[in-house]
Amino acid sequence: MGPDGKPITIKGPPGTTAKFTEGQSKDNVYATRAEGALAKLESPTENGTVADDLASLRDKTAGSIPVVGNYLQSDAYQTAKTAGDEFLQAILRKDTGAAITTDEQALYGQTYLPQPGDGAQRLAYKREARIRALEAIKSGMTVQQLEAVARADAAVVAQIPGDGGAAQGGEVSDEDLLRMYGGE
Repeated sequence: MGPDGKPITIKGPPGTTAKFTEGQSKDNVYATRAEGALAKLESPTENGTVADDLASLRDKTAGSIPVVGNYLQSDAYQTAKTAGDEFLQAILRKDTGAAITTDEQALYGQTYLPQPGDGAQRLAYKREARIRALEAIKSGMTVQQLEAVARADAAVVAQIPGDGGAAQGGEVSDEDLLRMYGGE
């Protein structure tokens, strides 16, 4: 499904239409969600990347205070937490195919996302692990599926006012798509 809720259909050579299986459609969803979240997590900030904000002990601790925890967290931490959760949920659903438990979310969070006290080497490894998790999903996808994910990503960026990225004005160049999906 595209961001507008309508099914995505990939057209092949004239007179043909390729439809995705249920499994392929789910992979498209997982890859689109994980890729969007990963892009947000890796976005540069004054202090590194959005993901780096997850290492804030103050913000993490504040979140555990009932009722008022969110009010005590920085906007940067809240954004990073949401992107991190979206990434984890896409990966977990692909890995387990089942409902996500709190324990699984916590375990995957410790594996993939910065935590207070993580050293530079561990943070670098976690970044590699996030990229590897997304690439593992995409490695089993067809060219048509990857194209559908790219279109969905471009459609999302086009709806974000003032994004300022490569897709400013809703347009993603062929070169950008090739770079994103490992083409020549």
